[in-house]
Amino acid sequence: MMEVVRISLQLSVLSPRITQINTNFYCSAIMYSPQITQIKQIMDCVAIFLHPGNQLFSLPQRFHQFDNLKDPNLKSKIIFHKSCFITSIIIYICIMTHDKINREDVEALLQLCKVEGDINLNGIQWSESLIQLGIKHGVGAWCYYRIKNSSLNQPVPEEVMKPWKHLYFHTSIVNQHKLNIFFEIQDLLKEVGIPVIGLKGIALVGNVYTDEGLRPMGDIDLLVPEGEGLRALDVLLKGGATQNFVPRSALHEQVHAHVRAITYKGVLIEIHQRLFSLGNPYHIATDYFKYTENHAIGCHQMTVLNDVWFGYHLVSHVASNIYKGGLRLGWLVDIALLFLKQANVNDFISEITQLYPNKLKDIKKVCYMALLLISKPEMIHQSKNISGIEGLVYQGVAKKHSIKKHKQINILESIRVPGIIKKLRLLLRELFPAKEYMIKRYKSDETVYWKWYYKRLWPF
Repeated sequence: MMEVVRISLQLSVLSPRITQINTNFYCSAIMYSPQITQIKQIMDCVAIFLHPGNQLFSLPQRFHQFDNLKDPNLKSKIIFHKSCFITSIIIYICIMTHDKINREDVEALLQLCKVEGDINLNGIQWSESLIQLGIKHGVGAWCYYRIKNSSLNQPVPEEVMKPWKHLYFHTSIVNQHKLNIFFEIQDLLKEVGIPVIGLKGIALVGNVYTDEGLRPMGDIDLLVPEGEGLRALDVLLKGGATQNFVPRSALHEQVHAHVRAITYKGVLIEIHQRLFSLGNPYHIATDYFKYTENHAIGCHQMTVLNDVWFGYHLVSHVASNIYKGGLRLGWLVDIALLFLKQANVNDFISEITQLYPNKLKDIKKVCYMALLLISKPEMIHQSKNISGIEGLVYQGVAKKHSIKKHKQINILESIRVPGIIKKLRLLLRELFPAKEYMIKRYKSDETVYWKWYYKRLWPF
């Protein structure tokens, strides 16, 4: 049974940024339980926040359907359909954008982001908010590409296409530059015996997307063998890179997924030493370089994770970020396109989940959200394979709580790191980071930096 009270309270905080949420969602997100009366009361409370003026929407008829179910087996089944996932996506996107959003814009983007087949433009209301939402969530260029390459049932206004078209050409130029930077870094590290795997955006542009202009990326993520992160960092710093950040402590830099970020020829670079930090619940201790394949990009070769491990990284990254603070719609497009490459999507999802069964439920939730972008309906209606959707809406924290939550996540990850001494050292430095970090983080001078420790402790 999902934690209805916590979820409802979080939704009530988030609700000012959500408009026109369908009551269908609440029913579809609930698994039958004897505590149905409590759920009714909670949902009525949520309704107060969702509908200003205390004008409650009534749910008794919908819940009455649950109460009258005779078959005990039917009662235990999850009511699962597209409406639930679409509304979940809306909620997650609200958190990510920290802005007002409406259901129509998200549903329109979901339709425009379909990764196969023609786009149905019926019912799409073209607006500035829709255009900007597409840009914010990294799908503006993709939407432009889909519109240009589909048999449309109606024309698209030129004012809609212009910003997305501009984004497409801009992304193409920027990504070609970033690909060149990646191969330059790859050659620098290869000279000193450090192999490199492309991760996230750089791997997607070179592997999954057929056009450099379709997928924007903010930085370049690359993976080196565990234990080689600091050496790779030193090589690039000597090669002209500049340091952007200071870690909380030397130990933090050793246990985190990547070492401190740097800028190389104007591009932000993150050197990963593992896919996730040692304390992250999605971390798997293994030699990732055993699960790679090479792809030709122009006259270069890029090493990437094989599809199963790449899929695990993408899906787990989304699941982890949903918990931390929201969903970027472009991430679902990434996963859906990777799914399209597979001969059997269901088998592929099973292979991903088998890598880390402890997170089966969360990983499958993200997979099925991505499947909304695939046209084949038989891929979507797989509710019998899901153990529960009670966690779909557990992230409804407003922006003002995000700092506190981020600190709490850092503490939890510190606690999960192996070794009592390491845990204690990480927890101490989480509360009282190194002097260099405090000066850099709070732009303070050496004489008063200690005052900022109060600011760090205050959210707790």
